[in-house]
Amino acid sequence: MASERSIWSYRLCELPKESESISLEEALQERTGSCWEDARRLERFIHLTGLSQSECAKRLHRSQSSVANRLRLLKLPEDVRRRMEEAGLSERHARALLRLGDREKQLRALDAVLRCSLNVAQTESCVEEMLKAPGRESGTAPEALRAVLAFLDGMEKDGALSFALAESALEYRLIIHCKKV
Repeated sequence: MASERSIWSYRLCELPKESESISLEEALQERTGSCWEDARRLERFIHLTGLSQSECAKRLHRSQSSVANRLRLLKLPEDVRRRMEEAGLSERHARALLRLGDREKQLRALDAVLRCSLNVAQTESCVEEMLKAPGRESGTAPEALRAVLAFLDGMEKDGALSFALAESALEYRLIIHCKKV
């Protein structure tokens, strides 16, 4: 035998999934981009690696709650997320809107946030008032108040203002938010 030749040849290379997960991990550790991009990257990274949120947090040197909070952003409807991202709103704005649960309420609150340039604390107050406002949704308010609410609904749809109705055992409280011009 003059020369031995191996019939086995192999080449070590990264698989596409491994390559993507490595680049995602690097981007996630650098924390570049917006909270929205970070949330999408986290979701993809967890999908590719099969890690739990807790394992992902350890690997990325983050707290489990920060990973969970970022992933919660993805529970917002796509159109709400897109509008918030385009407007440059923060993760805290998004978490406030998540409390509303219903897409229509989230859109109504988002319209008020954008129209009135509400900061996070004002957004949280607006959401809180919307959560306390069963009279506005259920029609249990007195006739005179329902007429006022109908008028304000029209003004709200035109973009002139936003409002919330809070109801207690003794009274209705109407809060109107109007942007200063």
